[in-house]
Amino acid sequence: MTKISKQTKFKAVLEYISGDESKKDVAKRYGIHYMAFRRLLSAYKTHGSNVIFNPPKPTGTFRVELASWAIKNNASNTEVAAQFGYVGIVQIVQWKKIYSNLGPNGLLSIQKGRKPKLLFCILRKNNFLVIS
Repeated sequence: MTKISKQTKFKAVLEYISGDESKKDVAKRYGIHYMAFRRLLSAYKTHGSNVIFNPPKPTGTFRVELASWAIKNNASNTEVAAQFGYVGIVQIVQWKKIYSNLGPNGLLSIQKGRKPKLLFCILRKNNFLVIS
C-alpha cells in the first residue's frame, strides 16, 4: 500500500469540493482508497484542514471518548471520523474491540510503540547452563 502525502490528500479534498466529479473519480485519480477518501471528506467537513495537517493525538482519554461514543451511537467509521476528526480506521476498530472487552482501563493502559522483545543468552560453562 502506497503512502499518500498530506499535500496530495489536501489537494484531492479541495478538488472534490470545488469540482463536479464524483468521490470515486477523485479518489482514483489520486490513488486514495475510496472508503478512506469518504472518511477524510467527512472529517474535513467538520474539522477542516486540521484533520490532514494536525490530526488529534490519540491519548488515553481520546481513545476512551472515541470508542465509547462509537459503541453507544452504533456509529460507522465515517461517522466517527466526522465526530472526532480521526481517520485511522485500524486504530478505531481496535479501540472499539478493546473497549468492549476490557472497558476504559484497557484503552488507558495502551503504550505507544512495540512491546520490547525479551532477549537472553544461554552459555555453557563447565557443563552448566548459564542464562544471562
